[in-house]
Parts: sequence; C-alpha cells; structure tokens
Amino acid sequence: MSEAGFTLRSRNSNSHKLRDTARQLNILDKDEVTKLLGLRWESETDIMTYPERPIETTAITTMRYILQIYDPLGFLTPITVKVKILLQDIWKDKFDWDTMLPRSYQQRWLQIATDLNTAMKTQFQRYYFAETDDNQDAADDTKLHIFVDASTQSYGATAYICRRNHSSLVMAKNRVAPLKPLILPKLELMAAVIGARLSQHLRKALGIDKIYYWSDSQIVLHWLSNPEKPNRFIRRRVEEIKNQTGTGSWRYCPTQNNPADLLTRGISASQYQDNKLWFTGPPWLTDEINWPKCKVRDTTVLSTIQPEDDQQTRILRQRTPQIPDTIDVSRFNNLQKLLRVTAYVRRLGYIRCGGRIHNAPLDEYTRFPILLPAKHPLTRLIVLDAHQKQLHSGISATICHLRQRYWIPTIRQCVKSLLRRCITCRKINSPPYSAPDPPPLPAYRVESSPPFTITGVDYSGALFVKSETGLESKAYV
Repeated sequence: MSEAGFTLRSRNSNSHKLRDTARQLNILDKDEVTKLLGLRWESETDIMTYPERPIETTAITTMRYILQIYDPLGFLTPITVKVKILLQDIWKDKFDWDTMLPRSYQQRWLQIATDLNTAMKTQFQRYYFAETDDNQDAADDTKLHIFVDASTQSYGATAYICRRNHSSLVMAKNRVAPLKPLILPKLELMAAVIGARLSQHLRKALGIDKIYYWSDSQIVLHWLSNPEKPNRFIRRRVEEIKNQTGTGSWRYCPTQNNPADLLTRGISASQYQDNKLWFTGPPWLTDEINWPKCKVRDTTVLSTIQPEDDQQTRILRQRTPQIPDTIDVSRFNNLQKLLRVTAYVRRLGYIRCGGRIHNAPLDEYTRFPILLPAKHPLTRLIVLDAHQKQLHSGISATICHLRQRYWIPTIRQCVKSLLRRCITCRKINSPPYSAPDPPPLPAYRVESSPPFTITGVDYSGALFVKSETGLESKAYV
C-alpha cells in the first residue's frame, strides 16, 4: 500500500498483540466500534452488531415512512421478510407513496417495527467456529449446506458452514413471490435457483467445494432427477440449477428441520432470538450418519396443478410407483383388454381432480374426474373407446362423454387429432370424388387463322317494341 502511495493511518484487529503494536505506532483505530458493510464490529470482543438506530413505533400515515433495513448478509431475513410482504400488499392495493394507509396496514407496521427494534439488538460472532483450526485436515473437512424453501408469500435460501462439530449461519437471501400467482412447486423451484446462485457466490468467496443442497419439496427433487423434459418454465430453471450446482447433490429435508422455512413466512422477535435452527442449522447437520434419508419415488407426492383451460386450482394426489413402471400400455390396442390385464397385476391409484362442484348432485366421477395426460397411449385408448361407444359421433359429443369421468388437458386438440385418423369416420364423412381433369382443347381452338374465317348468324328472338301510335309489335334482329 505504501509503495503505491496509500498510507494506512488506521488499523484494527481482534488480536491483542497486533493492537498493542498498532498502538505503539500510533495507528490504532480509536473508534470502539468499526463500521463494516452496514454492520458494526467490536474488535475487542470480536462480535458483530447492527447500528443503534431505533425505529419509531408511532403510527404512520403513508408508505414513505416504512423503512427497509440494510442487511447484506441476510441475518435478519426472518424479520425483514414481513416488511417486504407488507410493501407488496400495499402495492397490490394500488396505494401511492403519499397515500393515506388504512388502519390495518399501520397496525401491521407497528408490530413489525417492534420486532425489528428487538431483533437488531442481537449480537453475532464474527468467526464461524469457536476454535480456530487452520490445518489442512480441518480445511478439507469444511462443508457448505444450502437450504431452500418457499411459501405462497416468499421464497429464499440460507447457507451454513460446517466443520467437525461446529456449524454457523453464513448468509441468507429471499424474495417475495411474484404478483402473478404461481403454484407452490414452481415457487419451491425458484427457491432452488436462489440457493444455487448463493452457493456459487459463497464457493468463490470461501473456497469450499463440498456443497450439499437441501429441500423439503419432493416435487422439486423429482424435477431435478427426472431425465424427462417438462414445460419450458421448469426446464429453464432446472438447467440453470444444474449448471450452477454441477455435481452437487440435492437431498430431502423435513420441513420442521428446514431453517429456510423461517424466512418464507416471517417470525416474531421472541422466536428469532436464540433460535438455534436459524443460527446453527438443524441438530443433525454436523453428523452425516443422522442425515435424513428419503426416497422420492417411495413417498406420497402432493402437488397443485392449474390446467391451461381451467382457472381453478386443482389438488392432485399421486402415489408411486406409477402404472408405466408395471404395465406397458403401448402393447395394447384395446382398452377393455388393458383394463383386464391391469386388474390382475395391480390396483390403480388414480389421480383425481377437485374443482368447486363437490356438492353438486352429480356422479362421483363427474365431481372428481380422473386426470389423464394429453399425450399418452392410455389416453388414446380411452378416447377411441368413448368415440366408438358414441357410435362415431363428432368431436363435441365425444368430449362431452369423456368429461363425465376424465379430465384431459387440451382435450379438444387431443380428441380432434385422434378422430381425424378414424377410418370409419373417414369413410362416412369423406367428401365426394372430385371432377376429373379437363381434356386438352381441340385443334381448331388453338390454331391461328385470319378474322371471319368462321362466322355464324342467328336470330335473337322476338322483341316487343312500341310504335309511334303506342301499339306493341314484334321485331327481330
């Protein structure tokens, strides 16, 4: 620094030996608290604190008075997420910065401000581990754990560093859910994207290659391990996660042991203080033997699906293993034969859709239709069977018959494509034969000849005309 012309005039350290040397050279920082990235560092005790700026807990009138706390490491995320959610709710109601807020919003802010004042008094150790051990074995034993989670209001990720029997919170990031409603599994996938980006940042900053990823969403874990390509939204985010994490392993974490769950909904200041799950992670984190073990395909998967042609949210329950794992549907050309064989092999665990007609005086299959994929051999057989039972009726009649028992996304396109290839319908509904191609013109029609070579005379018929006296008479041309 001195060779470049930058003279250091103030130094600080948590080492008493270095502090004594700096004091003798008269370059010791005289401030008791050192400002560092929006935080405060007490060098003698080696702890980090937040600035002492109490937030007024008086009633506010507009959104302009709602404060955002500068928290670069995200230690206060379980508290500050409630501020983000509050601001988003205010924007949803289209309140401007200087518009008078309703009393309900002011009461919410007073509670959040009280929690912030309490939480900002929390002290953090600057070091990750209580015992400093810089040998190579200890460095190789250092691991990084990323936890992700989402709720209908926000999503995010939190990171923990582990060495031997010690674990500590490193950093946390979260975002509020977008205004356009998304199903919960997609929000969980977006949380995994945040976790993947966070891991890359910490990998460069800390130089740790052993990184483990945890999620309590079995649907997301299935998307990350499934070789099949889902829709574009999911495919793009899965590709980004795989590019960011590389060979990193994704594991299942129970919801009650997931610290990222705390930053998705928000907690009170009393729950925040001395929260071991938030500051050190789950108790089994440092003991690999006790890590949760769960096979995604052996458990019940709950998901929420919103079909393209229906605005209702439908809750589906799927138990695996699935039918294609046991029965090869493509080997059958008749639905009844397939059902008989399947009945001997195993019982189906159907996927049913639930709408808003639970109390309607209809059949159970109509109120809770079975969900079928649009492009599947089983769906093709069911559609053709319904078409035959309806005596080869049209598209609308076939769809009406199918929807009494089944729910097929993009059903009209599916039925239309299958009925177009029905041989019986093509025989009945085919158009008449088209007229043959006209023969070539005769020679006298295409040969060159002078004018009036061929002439013809004809009468135009009788025309009735009036004379000067007004009497009608016939005339010819």
